[in-house]
Amino acid sequence: MIPIYWKRKRIISLPEERRDDLSLILPYWGLLLDGETNEILPGLANCHVVIQGLDQQLLREVSIALQHTGISFSGVEEQQYSSLHLTVSFKEIPPAQITFTLMNMTYYLKPLLSQSADLQKAIHKRIWLPVASTTYEFEVHPLEQQHIAEWLCYITIQSFLRSSFQSVSEILISDYRELVSTVLSRINPEFAQFQLENNKQIKEDWPEPPSDLTPSSKSNSLIKDDHSEEPFNPFKSNDNNHKEKFNPFKFQNNSKQTSIIKPFHYKKQS
Repeated sequence: MIPIYWKRKRIISLPEERRDDLSLILPYWGLLLDGETNEILPGLANCHVVIQGLDQQLLREVSIALQHTGISFSGVEEQQYSSLHLTVSFKEIPPAQITFTLMNMTYYLKPLLSQSADLQKAIHKRIWLPVASTTYEFEVHPLEQQHIAEWLCYITIQSFLRSSFQSVSEILISDYRELVSTVLSRINPEFAQFQLENNKQIKEDWPEPPSDLTPSSKSNSLIKDDHSEEPFNPFKSNDNNHKEKFNPFKFQNNSKQTSIIKPFHYKKQS
């Protein structure tokens, strides 16, 4: 059994296999594991995020849920350097639950609101930023205020630790939930609650898009609905004869823009 530490205190001892699973999972929680000492470390220390458009209660919820990461938040621009700037507007948007526009391209994110046995899909509720930026302006339906704090947590973690993400698809949901209960709950019970709800059946509030292709309202591009795709696997290598599957961890530089938006094709902004 391998002892695992948090703030220099042993919180659990794990068999080697579970310890290796934990090492893969921690970056998704905004944490890192020291491979020599087996101590869990904050992954976002010295990072500062400005979030505008939230009331004080919602901003506090985000701050509490991510306090274990070492990150700091504010609701206004300050003199100090901010690593990430997020703006949230609550609007009567179409059924896609989160939208944002960068470089004249509008992206639609549809978070997971139902049970999934695929940890890679469930761990961040299927919220994956398809483009890299230090500034995002999100539009969210007013009915989704109950979820926005959680969604912003995942967006924040991805913005800083995406390069540390590795595939967790092979980890069983039952093993994952055990690590959430025995490890994450002792570090931050608020964030752990988000993760424990990953497998709770939640009623879908939105109707499905009327067709396979949904037009973007802010550009003349199209967003392809993914219901006919194979199960989400961001790490699966692709045959050249097949359409490239979503890889949230691969940064791309493309000199050409096409008329079709692939929201899961990660394109780095200049």
